Order: sequence, then C-alpha cells, then structure tokens
Amino acid sequence: MEEKLLALMWSLLILGQATALRAWAGTWLVPGCIFGLFWFLYTFIPIIALWSVPMYSGGVLYILLACISFSLGGLLFPWRVGFKRKAEVGKNVDLGSPFMFKVFYFISVATVFSFIIDMGIQGATLLRAVTSPMEVAADMIGKRYTDSLVPNVFAQVSIVFQYPSAILGGFLYTTRKPGARRWPILVMAFIPPVLAMILQGAKGNIFLVLVLFWAATLICRINQGDRRLFSRKDIKRAMWIGAMLFGLVTIGFVARGLDNYGTDTVSSLQRLFASYAAAHMYAFSDWFHHLFSNNVGDTYTDNNLGGYGIYTFTMFARLMGNKTALPPGVYEEYFVYKEVLQTNIYTMFRGMINDFGLEGSIFVMLVAGILLHLSFWLFLVSRRPALTLSIYVHSIGFFYTSFIISLMIWNSIYASVLLVAGICFMNNWHAVPSENSSTAGLQDDVHHEVEATPQASKLRQAA
Repeated sequence: MEEKLLALMWSLLILGQATALRAWAGTWLVPGCIFGLFWFLYTFIPIIALWSVPMYSGGVLYILLACISFSLGGLLFPWRVGFKRKAEVGKNVDLGSPFMFKVFYFISVATVFSFIIDMGIQGATLLRAVTSPMEVAADMIGKRYTDSLVPNVFAQVSIVFQYPSAILGGFLYTTRKPGARRWPILVMAFIPPVLAMILQGAKGNIFLVLVLFWAATLICRINQGDRRLFSRKDIKRAMWIGAMLFGLVTIGFVARGLDNYGTDTVSSLQRLFASYAAAHMYAFSDWFHHLFSNNVGDTYTDNNLGGYGIYTFTMFARLMGNKTALPPGVYEEYFVYKEVLQTNIYTMFRGMINDFGLEGSIFVMLVAGILLHLSFWLFLVSRRPALTLSIYVHSIGFFYTSFIISLMIWNSIYASVLLVAGICFMNNWHAVPSENSSTAGLQDDVHHEVEATPQASKLRQAA
C-alpha cells in the first residue's frame, strides 16, 4: 500500500509540473504540457483502476524526472509573445485550400486502394472480407505473428499514407464553414485504420490516426489565436468517438480470439482491456525494479545496452551499423499478474534506458525537450511554417505512443513527417482561398464559444 501511495504521489506531481509549465506559457499547447498530461493519465489511470495490483513506485518517480527534464526546455521561450505573433500571421495560412483538398483525397484514395491490393496479395478475397471479416482478421493476425505476411509496396503505402491522410483531414475538417459537408472528410481519413482494425486485427493505428487528426486541429486553432487544448464541442465529440472506438476495439479483440484470456467472454474482455490500457505501467515498474536491484538478467533479457539508440531511434541506429534484429513485439518477455494482466508493453522508457542508461536517458529527454520546444517556437514566429508544423503534429503522436514504444522506431513516421512538411510547403505557395474553407469555419466556432461567456458583451464593446 505504501508503494502504491508513493506511485500516486509521483503521478500527481507529473500533473503538477505540467501545470507549472502551463502557468509559465499561458496555455496547455506547448509540448511539455501535452507530454506531461499524457503521462499523468498513463500513470494515474493504471494506479487507480488496478489499485489491488502491486507496483514499484520507483518506476513512476523515474517518469516524473523524465517529464521534468523534458519540460525544462519550455522555460526558455516567451510563449505569450510567440502566440501573439502567430495570431497576427497565422490567419494568412489557408490549410483548407483547394490544393489541400486535392492532395487529401488523392492520398486517402491511394491508401484505400493500396490496402485492398495488399489484402489480395495476402490471400484475402474481397468477397471473403465482406462475408467473413472475423475469419479474415484471424488469418491476418496469425500470419503477422508467424512472420508469414508477403512483403510488398502496397502494404507500405497503406501504412505510411494513413498518417498524412489523417493530418490533412484534420486541417480540412477544422477549416470548413458551418453547414459545409464534413462527413466525407471523416470517412476518408478514418476508413483505412478502421478497415485495418476489422480485417487485420490491427488496433493500434486507429488511435494514432485519431491523435494526429486532433493534433492537426490544434494547428488550425493556433493559427487563429485560439489557445485552448479542447473546446466544449471537442468534449462532446470525444464522448461518441469513445463509444465508437470501444465498439471497434471489442470487435478487434473478438476477432483475435478470446480462448486464451479467460474462462468466459466477459472475463476475457476485462483482462484484454486492462492489459492494453493499464498494464504498461506495471510492466515497466517491474522491469525498473529488477534493473534497480541489479538482477534484471534473472527475468529480462537486455543485450543491447548502449546500442546507438536501437530502441529509440531505430533508423539512425541502423545507419550507425547496428544490425540487431528486434522481435515483432520489440520485447519477448511478458509481464503477467495472476489472471488480471498480461503484456509485453514496457513503455518507451525501457528502450531509452537500454539505449542511453539511467542518467543518459534523462539527458536525452532534456535535449529532446529543448529541440522540440525550439521547433514549436519557430512554428509560432514563422509566417509560412512547414517542417516545424509537421514536427509539432507528429510530436503529439510521439507523446501518445510513448506508453507503448518510441514512435521513432518505425521508418514510416519519418516519411510522414517529410511528406506532410512537403505538402504544407507547396500549399504555402499554391493555396488559393476557397469559399468553403479558409479560416471562416474556425472563426465561427471561436465566436460561438465567446458568445456563450459572461464576458461576451465586454469583448464586443472592445471590438
């Protein structure tokens, strides 16, 4: 019980340090605040939801130190000046231009067609996918775990293009005027990850795509001087989106089979949801305890210490000559607690410690915090940002996936960063304001929020 209370205290301090940075910046939108909020939820929810499961508090303390190190980079910049500057120049950037529309639909259609072709290459017919989707998903899961999927370019395209499609979709959805049709944008942005979840049993991508979509909406808000992380409409949308995702994830669990996870369907689903939503903290804390006790080798295998970032920046590690083969799940050991939890998800911090050591990983977080906050500052003060815009959006995706693994282990994310940056660069020079886009839709949303506040009359008089 004492360890659990300490872990809870460290978790609350993660929120506290994010709140302190928010007070300095005047908004939650700076990278350190968002990273801190993610990790408050990633620690607090598992601790509270599974209170009876023991946890070594030192793992949460380490994450607190990592968050503080990352947030320190946010203290180097006068954020209120930067946001004021962006409010002046950001309105001239049209992220809902006809050019963006054309590129969005091209990428989305290419993603869907590539997915269909890849499914055919893997042996799944369109008829069977429609009539027996559960069987198709079970077959695909089996092939993925036995490493028997047929490599092809269409599989790569269907994965890589999902991210730019979601980001461009977020731009277009947010910049639509009230009354303009938005549902086609949602369909085209989310149909690839939904199909992957239903027909391939791949649940992870839909959440990453959703986070990138949300991050893109933040860009549009920042361009208009709106410093809110969430609006009232966002909270309402999140409720029905959450309900839909719960249903889709449940379908994904059923598709993979429940026989090995419990005595009945309900207990199996409970164990799966607990394992995917909360087990990461218990697994990391157990590994961290073994490491701190100097007997990590008794339970865990970590043979790549100091391997040029193989677990954190895999592509660069490969360029440095590291040829270490990583298992499909990165880690082969499973943390199991009775009939409650089972997972091989150890958060990105296990990989960072493996790569750089305890002190080195904290230093890496400090450097990463400085660089990402610098990038965000350059985005705020630039008239036509492209690369820094893309980095900010993808960094939020990185924050989300950090409870699983470092997002930078996948080559597809580097391609997505460059692709989105290139599209935004071309849009800056080719965009022509359209009747249904520009900033009108977002301005109306912001105006509606202002009208609902007690200070509305004063604002109108000041205007």
